[in-house]
Amino acid sequence: MSELPEGWASTTVDAFIQSMIGGASPKREDYSNNGVLALNKGDIKSRGKLSIKTNPKMLPQEYVENHINKLIDYNDIVVTLRDLSQKADFLGLIARYKNNEKAIITQGMYKLNISTECSGDYLIHFSNSPFYRELVKAEKVGVTQVHLRNDQFRGIEIPLPPLNEQTRIANKLDSLLAKVDAAQARLERIPTLLKRFRQSVLAAATSGELTREWRERDVVDFAMKEIKSLKEKKSMLSIKKPKEPLPAPNIDYEDIPEQWAYSDITPFLDVERAGLKTGPFGSLLKKSDHQAAGIPVIGIENIAKTGFRHGSKIHISLSKANELDGYDLKPGDILISRSGTVGETCVVPENIGNARFSTNIMRLSFFPGSINSMYFRFLFLGSRVVLKQVNELCKGSTRLFLNQKILSSIRYPIPPIEEQKEIVRRVESLFAMADTIEKQYHQAKQRIDRLTQSILAKAFRGELVPQDPNDEPASELLKRIQAEREQKKAKPARKRCKQDSHHEFELFEDFNM
Repeated sequence: MSELPEGWASTTVDAFIQSMIGGASPKREDYSNNGVLALNKGDIKSRGKLSIKTNPKMLPQEYVENHINKLIDYNDIVVTLRDLSQKADFLGLIARYKNNEKAIITQGMYKLNISTECSGDYLIHFSNSPFYRELVKAEKVGVTQVHLRNDQFRGIEIPLPPLNEQTRIANKLDSLLAKVDAAQARLERIPTLLKRFRQSVLAAATSGELTREWRERDVVDFAMKEIKSLKEKKSMLSIKKPKEPLPAPNIDYEDIPEQWAYSDITPFLDVERAGLKTGPFGSLLKKSDHQAAGIPVIGIENIAKTGFRHGSKIHISLSKANELDGYDLKPGDILISRSGTVGETCVVPENIGNARFSTNIMRLSFFPGSINSMYFRFLFLGSRVVLKQVNELCKGSTRLFLNQKILSSIRYPIPPIEEQKEIVRRVESLFAMADTIEKQYHQAKQRIDRLTQSILAKAFRGELVPQDPNDEPASELLKRIQAEREQKKAKPARKRCKQDSHHEFELFEDFNM
């Protein structure tokens, strides 16, 4: 840290602490459905606050009676010296307990009794400062569960202002950071609003509402007429007799514009390539065929909510790719995940090159000009009637699983091809606006995060509140703290007696009240 202001002193966290009481170490069988709230090392996750879970763990009163000194009350200060993550994001955070019910701390947490010569709130704020966080990460030990030893925690350097200034700093931080929190809370509503907006756009797009006035203004053909013409054209090109559509699910279908039609997928499938194909499985594509480079094999990981995600974990040789020639990909194909993230879709991009697709994916290849691929993807993203059918057809399975039969059974709301293009144009335009707002949200969030750290850094450099020359220097506080500790060391330790035991029992009786 830089040079300290006049009247400040450099010390360690140890100067603030009169005593530390470690948490209890309950076993799994010790917990119960009722009793006393048990706090653990993962409960301090935000600035100066304890995050109590929706279904918190409890310890019975019989257990608490044997660990009475582990109880904390309203406004008590606790610290977590263990972190389940490897990043140490929550390690060393200090907070006040703000519940009216007493609680018991468990392993990894410590109750801090703060010296009367120091401000506990000042220490709490300091535990969130960039200075402190850097020191904690430098001191942490452990791999799978990082932690700080007590001596490491006590030894962390801290700038010590005069006591009155500690209070002024803590109060100013309370005020400023409350405003930052309020701004952050308002900001955090934006992702939810954007998600709802996108879903509303997709629902309107796939029901005809989005292009209602467009249909009234432009003369468009009827979808059923286009589908009939498409079937005739395909029958002239293919020697295969088209398959009869599978029975439709027994659901209530939504009303659609008169120019639209409900149709199965068969009329739109290609005739030169397999229109509906499931990825290779079994001996067709084995793990032994995988290699680090070569022809990419597109998998579920390439299907993202935003569309096609480039990059591939699996590659195969050119000769193996030639064996799997029927599993090729072309721009405009639709990929649908069959398991895992069932029903996620993407459109194969123009720059796909030579590639194949993997087992848990189905490929839809459309007859040229029959249907807009992006519109078809929108159906799986936001059409209530399509999603309802998927759920109905997958119902009864131990897990959701799509197959060719299900896709062929679904009845899709199909607008005329020109309206499909207009729908895609409008959706992409509205989504671009949403993307811009989302980008601005992330930028604002970063600024607020930086603002919080900037305010804290300023506070502990002595730049947040004015210094008062009449304040007693921090060096005098340190002298009194040291003198108090020397005095305690000089006193002989008092033996535990029956009266002490009785006093503990009285404390527990008070707690039961």
